[in-house]
Amino acid sequence: MSEKLEITDHRILANLRKIIRAVDIFSSRLRQTYDLNTSRLACLKVLQRKGDLPLSEISKGVYLSPSTITSAIDGLEEKKLVERKRISEDRRVIIIGLTPKGKEVAQKTPGTIHDKMTVVVEKLEKKDKEVFDRVLCRMTETLEQGILKIK
Repeated sequence: MSEKLEITDHRILANLRKIIRAVDIFSSRLRQTYDLNTSRLACLKVLQRKGDLPLSEISKGVYLSPSTITSAIDGLEEKKLVERKRISEDRRVIIIGLTPKGKEVAQKTPGTIHDKMTVVVEKLEKKDKEVFDRVLCRMTETLEQGILKIK
């Protein structure tokens, strides 16, 4: 490996670590200030933007699994920030909505990490986005395979 490549490798890894650290700091401050984790904040914010939604729509809106969303909503419900409602047309369908307290908290809380990263990605040029997408997908696939092998 050439020296230039090693320097580039080091810079890439250092920048990835900075991103991870920024997410950790954001998560810690969110927990300390609002007693919320990032999944719960994401649910609050999507409900604030879109109004009452079924769990499946919340899941799509925040790019998290249905089980993670269910757990987040359970926690928000315990804090009286959301409520589950049945719709009269089909009693089997459950809709999640913000309570008045939930609306107040959603108004006070910062945007999500996803919101902040969206702003950064939107500023990239199209060709940079395409390269970044390919590289990030390859890294994600490799990491996921490595994580699965740990078991």
